[in-house]
Amino acid sequence: MKYLKFRNMNKIKKIADKIFLNTLPKEIQKKIKKSRFLTKLIIDIGMVIFFLLLCIIMYLIKLIPKPNEIFFKILYGFGVFTLIILSLLICSLIIILPFTKLIERISFKEPQITKECISKSCEIIRQYYSLNDNYLLTKCFSSTNEDFINHDVCIFKYEDEIRLTVDIVNGYINGESNLGCYAFKIDELQIYKDNMNDKRVTIINYENEKFILGIRAFSFLNKLINK
Repeated sequence: MKYLKFRNMNKIKKIADKIFLNTLPKEIQKKIKKSRFLTKLIIDIGMVIFFLLLCIIMYLIKLIPKPNEIFFKILYGFGVFTLIILSLLICSLIIILPFTKLIERISFKEPQITKECISKSCEIIRQYYSLNDNYLLTKCFSSTNEDFINHDVCIFKYEDEIRLTVDIVNGYINGESNLGCYAFKIDELQIYKDNMNDKRVTIINYENEKFILGIRAFSFLNKLINK
């Protein structure tokens, strides 16, 4: 068995965003781009001001004379530590509150990305996992990998392997949905039917890995194996 996982989800998000923007009217595109640019600019300015204030405060703290006696050195250290913490809090409040309100004023509420755009953007994942046209989407009712439970999963064959992953046909753009792809050698698998809560299901077993899927998966897997 192999376990594959596409790692660069940021690339997927960028592709999805680009595809989505191209579907919107030019006027909306301009508003979104302007809003994003100004938001990033405000955040960058806020970070610069934050670090400048922090540097000034740290410089002023260094000007405080250091005592020679051990007891006063301990008090000095505690006082400096307290001042640094307070400085961080004060700088954060000075920056966060006004800059957050400013961002809220200039930001443009973007429309929600469509499923079609998400699906198109995930072509790179489909290529990475080697998805072909002969696949089945079915429900995963239970699994030793708890992340797969209650997800739609995609089953397909690649060379001499049966591959199973979360739905990459309709696609996804977040890291939580990128649960990786199991690649089982055909002769490693145990596939059989069973009952679960008065429901007929398909069970895939491989050593410590187990997936309980919809009943349609049984005949589909047998066709793939015997092909």
